[in-house]
Amino acid sequence: KLNTLFLFFMEEFLINIGDSLPVRRCFRNWISEKLFLEDAEIKEFIEDVVQSKNVELFWQDEILVSVLFSNYSQYFFGLFKDELLVNNQNLLKRLTFIIRIACKEVDDNLFKQLGIESVNLFSLKYILTKPKGKGWESLIKFIFDNIEVIGLNNINFIIPLIYDWNDKNRKGQTTRISSLIALQYYESMTRNNTHFSDQDLKDKLLKTILYGSCEISEDLKIIFDQIIQNKWTNYRDPYFDLSCRILTQLEGIEACKALPQYVLKFANLFWFKISNNNDDNLDYLKVREKIYCITERDEFRYFPSSAFQTPIFWLLQFDFKSTIDFILDFTNNCVLSFVKNTGEEYFYKSTVKLKEEKIQYSNDELWRIFRGANNAPDLLKSMHMALEKYFLERGKDFESGTLSSLLLYLLQNSISASISAVVSSIVMAFPDKTFDVAQILFQTKD
Repeated sequence: KLNTLFLFFMEEFLINIGDSLPVRRCFRNWISEKLFLEDAEIKEFIEDVVQSKNVELFWQDEILVSVLFSNYSQYFFGLFKDELLVNNQNLLKRLTFIIRIACKEVDDNLFKQLGIESVNLFSLKYILTKPKGKGWESLIKFIFDNIEVIGLNNINFIIPLIYDWNDKNRKGQTTRISSLIALQYYESMTRNNTHFSDQDLKDKLLKTILYGSCEISEDLKIIFDQIIQNKWTNYRDPYFDLSCRILTQLEGIEACKALPQYVLKFANLFWFKISNNNDDNLDYLKVREKIYCITERDEFRYFPSSAFQTPIFWLLQFDFKSTIDFILDFTNNCVLSFVKNTGEEYFYKSTVKLKEEKIQYSNDELWRIFRGANNAPDLLKSMHMALEKYFLERGKDFESGTLSSLLLYLLQNSISASISAVVSSIVMAFPDKTFDVAQILFQTKD
């Protein structure tokens, strides 16, 4: 058989066929076809080539690419386990490099979401890609199973790999494994009080953890409980970077989806801060935050204000009732602090005529918070913008009675005209559904 002949004259065969790109492509396709047909002899041929010291590396690379695309990859990692873990994991590093370069395909999901059926790839400046082939799953599982041998101190070459996978795959067993690898590494650095020298590597590590939040929610709960119980809110406290990511970056959306209750507790822990306003060294740019008892940390500035700056808009989608209650409680506490630190004489006390009359503090600054047109903290502006945006987008889907009940709930449980201003905006957007609420607002004089 021809395959049997290759086993004996392997090196001569590879030399004689040449190393031009078309030949190498044909060779790779031939290997892939044989693996697809589960040819036993080709597996022996692959083992001989990979183990040979006389074969050019590019031939080995062509074979490794074919293996990584095939179902044979899992068997391959078991067979070559020892070789992959010796010599400072040089073969493993090479596989990691190859899979990130060669085992990808064009990611057209964005174009489909935009309604674009076909696109000329050559006209694009940047092309988005995603992992392709069973080799990704096999390689990540191999790393996870041998993480102690590989060593957490020698895992920098792994982080880009697991990031590439989790960036495109938010669910599944491989996503869970990738997230656990990243979490182990992050916990190890936290325990040893080690700081990242490479910011890009740190960003990818934290994103990998958060992208897999739905798969490692139980593991994250343990960490989140520690943060909340110990009130770890300072820069040098454990997991501070992870906490900030959840509350400020888009990757935090996955944590909002998996653990909305914990994210709300984080928000209250990190955002609300009772300050000493008698301090003569108050920063002028941060004095408004101090008056509202909102943290003045630069990590939580949320400038410029927007409905998407905080995680509130996403939390409203994943846990509506709890998020509404949080917005009301947080706003009430901030406004009470604002009134106390400024003086009640600068506010109107508006009476909202519900079943029981409700007193709300009002002035021009509070009324315009949701429009972002005053000196209120950007955090508070963004929160109100998110609340308004949610109702404007979902209001058409609510029944008339349901929408009115929700708006009345906001009025009943708020002491701030800022919430009433949002309610007024919703009433004007959906007048046919909110007549009862409009009557109450018209009866409020101030």
